Amino acid sequence: MSIGPKRFRMPFYVSCIDLNFLLPLNGSSHIPTLDFQGREKLGLQCKRLLDVGRVRYLKENGFDAELVYYVDKETSLENLALMAVPSSLSS
Repeated sequence: MSIGPKRFRMPFYVSCIDLNFLLPLNGSSHIPTLDFQGREKLGLQCKRLLDVGRVRYLKENGFDAELVYYVDKETSLENLALMAVPSSLSS
């Protein structure tokens, strides 16, 4: 099984607004079995997967890196920062 554009679609995470108005006029969705909250949750999981990948990449390339929550999610849904410094500076 190959993964191509038809089999792999990455949902985006919407932090503050409902983008149902962007759906085609027939009301279809890329993920028709998920409601807005389900798509939002899946999108957040995708973002975290990308964030973990970025941390791993940085660590494999000479950085000390970590993800840090800097405010609670009630203040901002974009509440995670990727912090990194070259490994030589963190010793």
